[in-house]
Amino acid sequence: MILIGGIMIALSGDNPFQAYGAILKGALGDWYAVAATVSKAMPIIGAGICAALAFKAGLLNIGGEGQMIVGGLAALGLALEFPDADPTIMIPGALLASFVAGAIWGGIAGVLKAYFNVNEILSTIMLNQIANFWMIYLVSNVFVDPEKKQLGAPIPETRFGVFRM
Repeated sequence: MILIGGIMIALSGDNPFQAYGAILKGALGDWYAVAATVSKAMPIIGAGICAALAFKAGLLNIGGEGQMIVGGLAALGLALEFPDADPTIMIPGALLASFVAGAIWGGIAGVLKAYFNVNEILSTIMLNQIANFWMIYLVSNVFVDPEKKQLGAPIPETRFGVFRM
């Protein structure tokens, strides 16, 4: 793939070595770039692990996106509920809450498959959409800073900062 990409870059009239060098510098050039790369890669890696585990069990899980959304909402809800909690307790607690919520969300498709023989591909895709709409509702109504909501601010924002969706 890298070779094909390099050929396409060269055919467009640019230097593939400079292009790939810029990609490497942007992804691994300094500690900030490495941290940004890892923070962007971890959700994808997590969803890949979930899909791989389901595939190993003979199932197809396309619900990684919805499970991450629900897990993230659980962690956010916990953090907003206890804003002054000790980070040494809150971080593991938020991780545990997100794991449990994501597992329960994925378990819905499992129950539908086991008891009603519902196709897990269809149910997980539909559950992704439900989780996405649930996130939009919660971020825009429940988790939003009451002062910002009262002002009619168009950007969903908690008292801790702006959501990045």
